[in-house]
Amino acid sequence: MAKDKDIWDILSSISMLISGGLIAAVGVIATIIYDNRQLKLAQIEALDKYRVQLLSDNPAERVFSYEAFVALGYAELAAKLIAVRNDPAGESVLVQLAENPDSKVREIAKQGLLSLDDQRRIRSIVDVFETGSDQINYRYLEIISGKTVGLIYGRGQATRGS
Repeated sequence: MAKDKDIWDILSSISMLISGGLIAAVGVIATIIYDNRQLKLAQIEALDKYRVQLLSDNPAERVFSYEAFVALGYAELAAKLIAVRNDPAGESVLVQLAENPDSKVREIAKQGLLSLDDQRRIRSIVDVFETGSDQINYRYLEIISGKTVGLIYGRGQATRGS
């Protein structure tokens, strides 16, 4: 005659299965958390490599860095950097970020674009007062004290002597 098993007998027989499943689940969760942290560390290391290019005099390198920040998920940081520095090289990145789904990023990008527009207006006004035109005239030569100094242009003040 077979003995009927009560709830405790059933639980004792499947307890090994349950405990094995719980241990596996904890292991999977711990691995996911660890991998996410490692990914964040790798992104921070990549951002550190682009830091040098952000300080470059070459606008193309700065744009590449801004776009790299956006690609790595740091769109807000890229928008803030461009806006704070009023970097005209980052204007194309700000235009893209002005359509970002994140409202905070959109607002920072729009404010950055406004400040770049103000800078452009100021440069145009300075150019008009210095050269009579808002267009850059790289062929403008000025003769001082009987010598041809060379190129002297508005806000750039570039000469052969300098």
